[in-house]
Amino acid sequence: MTDNTQNPILRVKNLTIDIPTATGTLHAVRGIDFDLMRGETLCIVGESGSGKSLTSLALMGLLGRAIRPQADVMDFERTALLEASPKTLRSLRGARMSMIFQEPMTSLNPSYTIGDQLMEALLIHGGTSRKTARGRAIELLQKVGITAAESRLSQFPHQLSGGLRQRVMIAMALMCEPELIIADEPTTALDVTIQAQILRLLVDLQAEMGMALILITHDLGVVARIADKVAVMYAGALVETGPTADLFAAPSHPYPRGLLNCIPLPGKPDRCETGHYCGHRALPRGGGLGLHLPHQM
Repeated sequence: MTDNTQNPILRVKNLTIDIPTATGTLHAVRGIDFDLMRGETLCIVGESGSGKSLTSLALMGLLGRAIRPQADVMDFERTALLEASPKTLRSLRGARMSMIFQEPMTSLNPSYTIGDQLMEALLIHGGTSRKTARGRAIELLQKVGITAAESRLSQFPHQLSGGLRQRVMIAMALMCEPELIIADEPTTALDVTIQAQILRLLVDLQAEMGMALILITHDLGVVARIADKVAVMYAGALVETGPTADLFAAPSHPYPRGLLNCIPLPGKPDRCETGHYCGHRALPRGGGLGLHLPHQM
């Protein structure tokens, strides 16, 4: 259980992201506020284009040079991320903050072996020998469920399936035992069975290593099972945030209420308040709360 008496590991207050275009400035993200505690899971939910990925890239300092993030506060521990130098950000990324990207085939470098890409972060941040980094890479590949781990180090990304590539990305994110992991829809390109395996792996590793986790997703079934807190984004703004049980039991904003009421399930054609026919299944979560969500995990 999360100790909420501690200071947040991540604080974000009034984050805005402006993108200059040929016709003017696009206010892509506006007024994002949230805190994240150690060991806590925050799920950011919203449709495509709502600003979820832009928010995560701003946290990691990976936005393009022309894109202008601003915030009253955007602190990781004692570091003000928007004021940090490129050198400071490089020392944080991969070491204390890691990101798992949406599509592992485009995130992994096709020209380098799995072993070289895994060991890079530890060699840069850990000040360790190549032999030690290799041992750590093998250990983490085994931990994320990849068999014949040592032989995988010499393989290239195209030689692995989508599920294995995503497991490599998770292992890569864990190489330096970060305090925060941001996972940007890490199961988008995977089939349903592999999605469940990857998400369960993330949750188990988080519990084992005590990391804070930000999971960006559009799957409310996943949110109900693993999130401590939920932040719902719509059209670049954060329309509702709060503890998972509270938000699912009584959402106050029409958008999250509509999302919850329009999850179709076969075999139960009940008309919801939006006028659509929506099958619902009540799933227990924390304290026996019944949530009307699809059974996907």
